[in-house]
Amino acid sequence: MKKIFFYSNHREDDEAIGITKKVHSEIEAMRELGFVVYYSCYYHNGIGIFDNDNKLLYHKRYIFHKKSINHYSRRFENIMVSKKYLENNYFDILYMRFHFWDLCTLDFVKTAKARNLKVVVEAHAYPYYIKETSKLMQFVFKMDGYFQKFVHSYVDLVAAITDKNAQIWNCDTIRIENGINVKDSKCRTPISYKSQTLKLVCVANENISHGIDRLIKGIAAYYSEGGKNDVLVWLIGEYFAETKELVKRYKLTKHVIFIGKKSGDELFEYYNRADFGVGPLAAFRQDYHSGICLKTKEYFAAGLPFITSACQTAEINKFYFAVVYDETNDPIDISSLFIKKETLKDKDVIAEEMHEYAMKNYSWVDEMRKVFVYLGYLV
Repeated sequence: MKKIFFYSNHREDDEAIGITKKVHSEIEAMRELGFVVYYSCYYHNGIGIFDNDNKLLYHKRYIFHKKSINHYSRRFENIMVSKKYLENNYFDILYMRFHFWDLCTLDFVKTAKARNLKVVVEAHAYPYYIKETSKLMQFVFKMDGYFQKFVHSYVDLVAAITDKNAQIWNCDTIRIENGINVKDSKCRTPISYKSQTLKLVCVANENISHGIDRLIKGIAAYYSEGGKNDVLVWLIGEYFAETKELVKRYKLTKHVIFIGKKSGDELFEYYNRADFGVGPLAAFRQDYHSGICLKTKEYFAAGLPFITSACQTAEINKFYFAVVYDETNDPIDISSLFIKKETLKDKDVIAEEMHEYAMKNYSWVDEMRKVFVYLGYLV
């Protein structure tokens, strides 16, 4: 069996983080396809290397003790630990989740190539440039622009989650979609009692693509225009301080509740109680205009109707349980959700229908198969 080293930046000790769930789903898909997969990660204030049985093989604590410094330095430590592990152990393939290009990252893929590994880089959010950002990130993007000129010499394939068709970094490129772990997915059991309250759940580590401000402003507009029914939003995960301030400014603290991190059965209880999941409402802010995002697919798999913006694949529009808003910064029309809620009476049937569709169409195994067929390891 071929051996893969999966370079990752997820937090192994925090299952509530979406990236952790996604990476493990990818790894399980690779194993299901017949590969042996080792991986790196952030783990217990350091860098961990785990084997094919998810057992810790190596752990190195961060050099610095201050959390704010580690937030920036840990990526370099991850690369250095992973590079050293590659140099001392045999692998056939390096599968690398991409951050951005700099001398350290380029040296990492150069080392892998020198050891005759096939190098696959996952561009999991391309394009990744953000115009309105900090001076530090502006510098990072400029540095990335310089070093990406050399990437094609060391990368065999870019697996891109993107709506762009061109080659990325002058490398062979295939498009993949976010997927789900079919084996671990279950269908929700909707609460059947009737309620006039509109209940929404959003699960996210917030970034500008989520557009939570559109939702908050929409709720504020609903009440300022005379809305009578209750709206309740559970925000699960990590959110900007600006978002919390916006909730306070509009005096919506009774309507928008910051829950914190949840996973497993605790998270599913919110899915059971909700009328809609909240997908990305502003992905266009990152110049992304198509494809169904991972969180939307997770709502699909759970059997939870959802709201999202138009910057999803056209496929979304055929689903009667999806509410699609325009690609603008305008507030979300909350009244339309009350109307939509009334049309979705048979919740159990809807949940089963959504879950079954997701199981058939959104498997990570199918997406990973594309990568390894392209590389010639599968047929």
